[in-house]
Amino acid sequence: MRGIQAGAPVHEPSRPHVPSLSWQAVSFGVIGISGTAITFVLLTLLHKGLGWKIAFANIPAYSAGIVNNYFWNRLWTFRHIDHKNVLHQGGQFALVSLGGLIINTIILTIASRALDFRIAFAIAAGVAFFWNFAINHQVTFQHKVHAITHPHLLHHHTDTAAPATGDSD
Repeated sequence: MRGIQAGAPVHEPSRPHVPSLSWQAVSFGVIGISGTAITFVLLTLLHKGLGWKIAFANIPAYSAGIVNNYFWNRLWTFRHIDHKNVLHQGGQFALVSLGGLIINTIILTIASRALDFRIAFAIAAGVAFFWNFAINHQVTFQHKVHAITHPHLLHHHTDTAAPATGDSD
């Protein structure tokens, strides 16, 4: 006889494993370190090597880090997400990162007046990391909730209370 055998396992469609938020934050941070290194090298070259003002040198340097971070986060940190069009998602990442660039540049510019530019850079990068991760996690690489596919749970059931019978005192 053909058909389902008793005790046979039921196979559900496979879904990608969703890593924990802490794992996503750590991998976002690891990738961020590579982008920060790119940014720092370019910032140092433009600011110290070519004499650009730090706020102006930070724009192309930070932008290079943004490009690096987007592609690596798409491929590694958020690989479990159903990806949107690269240009659409990349545009969202760039807009979020623009906010990070503004935060980073303001902190870097102000802090470098009193601190060595390397310390100011580290502070600015740390603050911008939290902004970039929080917003990109919620917007750019938004997690979608998958619908429950169990056949007994497809319809919404409500329990209605039966009218009370009996004496009320």
